Amino acid sequence: MLLVWPAGQCYAQYVPQAAVYEQNVSSRAALQFENNDSAAEYLRSEMKKHSKEISFSYPLPFEKAEGFFEDLLDSVFVETGRGTEGDYLRYGIKEINYHYSGNSKKVTYTVNIEYLTNASQESYVSKRVSEILSSLDLNNKNDYSKLFSIYDWIVRNVSYADSLTGDEVFTAYGALADKKAVCQGFVQLFYRMTMEAGISCRIIGGTADGVNHVWVIAGINGRYYLLDPTWDSSFKGTNKLFFLRGTSDFDEGSPESLHVTGVAGDSKLYPDYNSSGFKKLYPISYKKYSVSDTPSGYSLGDINGDGVIDGTDATLVLRAYGQLSSYGNCGMPSLQRVAADVNSDGAIDGTDATIILKYFSYTLAGHKISFTDFLRR
Repeated sequence: MLLVWPAGQCYAQYVPQAAVYEQNVSSRAALQFENNDSAAEYLRSEMKKHSKEISFSYPLPFEKAEGFFEDLLDSVFVETGRGTEGDYLRYGIKEINYHYSGNSKKVTYTVNIEYLTNASQESYVSKRVSEILSSLDLNNKNDYSKLFSIYDWIVRNVSYADSLTGDEVFTAYGALADKKAVCQGFVQLFYRMTMEAGISCRIIGGTADGVNHVWVIAGINGRYYLLDPTWDSSFKGTNKLFFLRGTSDFDEGSPESLHVTGVAGDSKLYPDYNSSGFKKLYPISYKKYSVSDTPSGYSLGDINGDGVIDGTDATLVLRAYGQLSSYGNCGMPSLQRVAADVNSDGAIDGTDATIILKYFSYTLAGHKISFTDFLRR
């Protein structure tokens, strides 16, 4: 089956405008931050308020100002486990430009941002997402069933917007209020709903049928699968050709219109989806999801439920710990959290990961022992 994807804008524009001031220019008064995390948190909070102009100062030499800001964006759009942040925020921006002034000790930035929505429209999105997730009754469903319910709702209720007039078609707001959107609106809505349902998700940029396009990956038991709700919306739920696919079979329903993962030109707004770092964090399955991929249940230490306690489980614990420490949400469902707290101290942290790695190393050395017995030693 050949699916023809209409050409259209799917990405924001990032316009760095470096100041040309002398290094001894005095920085005007602005909030000053002493570390990257606090500056990033401030920008993130202001972006969520839809502030159009944001100013702040940072203690660094003038000549390092441009590089610092570009690195800072990575921290602003970090995945926090919150549906309103991370990729949702990233893909809600139309344009960013900035300039800076300073001296050898301090740089002051002024950041101007255009958004695809306004604060009122985002309030509407929050209300509707809460209503829809409640109607889907996800509490007693596993991650597969949650993803199916969310995906099914979107492809049945949102249509592709043939007209690119107005910014709403690029947003979750347009998908909900107008029931029409282009790919960016489809995936922004899917990301928001999926993350709020407690499932890890990322928006993926690239091309399909030779034009800019975005789709998503979602995680089940430590593996990620590819989904394209935009293309499946044409079937209104009767077929789901692009639901939970692997890298080998994502395009078997449209072999002449391949998805090609990439980056959005030179924009610093988007990660390099082809980088080894990104792939390590989000390992995508080679084949489409099947019921055999679903564990019968998590057990202590076996975080991904694959029946083996190894380095992958330790990595999942460390990722959850990092997210929990920074943002108060470890991103794991309840059964996974129980499996991750291997020393039963009520916390998911580096100690749990260390115990898992010690056990893994012990078994690699040829010792035959259950994880429970290992914990008793």
